[in-house]
Amino acid sequence: MTHADEVNALVGHFYRSTLDISLPEYRTAMLREVQKLISFDAGLWATSSEYSGRFHSLSLLGLDDGFGQRLQHDRNARPILTAIHRQTSTVRPQAEILPDADFYASPIFERLCQPFGIRQLVGSARRQPESGLHAMVGLFRFDQRQPFTQDDRRIISHLIFHLMNAGAMATSIYLQKNSRNDGRHGSVVCDSLGFHYGFDRDFGRLMREHFPAWDGGPLPFDLPERRDQTSFAREGLRFRQEPLGDLIHLSAWRNGPLDTLTAREREIVVSVCRGLSYKEVARPLGIAPSTVSNHLYRVFEKLGITSRTELAKLVSETVRLH
Repeated sequence: MTHADEVNALVGHFYRSTLDISLPEYRTAMLREVQKLISFDAGLWATSSEYSGRFHSLSLLGLDDGFGQRLQHDRNARPILTAIHRQTSTVRPQAEILPDADFYASPIFERLCQPFGIRQLVGSARRQPESGLHAMVGLFRFDQRQPFTQDDRRIISHLIFHLMNAGAMATSIYLQKNSRNDGRHGSVVCDSLGFHYGFDRDFGRLMREHFPAWDGGPLPFDLPERRDQTSFAREGLRFRQEPLGDLIHLSAWRNGPLDTLTAREREIVVSVCRGLSYKEVARPLGIAPSTVSNHLYRVFEKLGITSRTELAKLVSETVRLH
């Protein structure tokens, strides 16, 4: 197999792997595949903004999380990151941004690269129209005597173009597999700052209906700071968030009647609809049967119903919708 054939075979593998590898694992897995063709010791695949001063997502190969944190927060790294951002679609070795003599005497080498063994680096960024962020891939070598050659750069440029396109396709395929497409629920893959990486048609429709000023950019509301807060409401919509590696899968639907209940009221409703008596409902919750009765009375008032039969029917319909 010729070198060109190997490159083309790897490109095909990027796209085929979108069907087989989970989205949280995709970026690191593909960096590992690139490593089989281009020699490098460590790498990263990140999304970032020139202005936010932080990574929105970050996958590392051959480096620990401490490198990502230091790269993100060390001001000395800004010149190289900024140069890569501004020269989109161009593979930039560090020698073009900072000559070797200056690089090895610089604070970025002393504080960021040297502690992690990095002696040579090359990077490229592309703007992602769906998120407004830059997707950036960086490859690192630990041997100072092995700079990235012009041939390396040509191959890396070709691979990174397809790597990022395949990454966007992996997100699209994830949404296809995990969206209900029932006209009532929508899904988006986003990061913790609300920048999205793709959403389905129903999510876009729900957002435009409830947030008329939304232009398709970052989500027009803040996500809960606590990642373990799985459910929340905004402007008549209910959202459920699930971790997706360092990203989030966010589902949305219109608030239904049961969404107005408190957590305790929902616990009681579920138990009552299982046919349990007030005493049987109260015991595991550590409350009095009369308290169960009082909760249920307030539930009936909120939902505009008068009987357990109506409640059971409403719960059954809601379960089918959600």
